[in-house]
Amino acid sequence: MDESFADLLKSGEIEKSGPLLQENDDPELLSKRRISFRNN
Repeated sequence: MDESFADLLKSGEIEKSGPLLQENDDPELLSKRRISFRNN
């Protein structure tokens, strides 16, 4: 995935991640899958 979307990456890699702090108050969002990356 990193190679396919390299133009979006500022640095690092595309990684699986957990919920963001802002999502903790919405139980429906906590079980969703996520990816995170630094973008341009």
